[in-house]
Amino acid sequence: MLGQYRTQIQRAVDPLTRRTVHDDETGEDIVLTNEEIELLMRISNGAFATEQSDREFYPIFDYDSIHPVSNRPTPKSSFLPSKLDSRIIVRLVRRLNKGTIGQPIKKKEENL
Repeated sequence: MLGQYRTQIQRAVDPLTRRTVHDDETGEDIVLTNEEIELLMRISNGAFATEQSDREFYPIFDYDSIHPVSNRPTPKSSFLPSKLDSRIIVRLVRRLNKGTIGQPIKKKEENL
């Protein structure tokens, strides 16, 4: 019990506590250097391990083209609305013209 208190006090006083890692295989505590901490931060942020490998990475595909495999132009049918969509729009326009669809009626406030 006293051993646990001593280790807690040592951790609170020691400035290298956040840099210390326990190795389970050897049973030692290892203090990380600035370079090792920077490496761990880059990996945890999703970057490559070194800045040099960031510069050497080139994408495989050209992401500017729409179809990188065939480079075929997109068909016009993909830009046109479907027949069902056009029917729904026609129905809504007719209802608006008839007046069945409109703004909601506002109720008059009664004074007490």
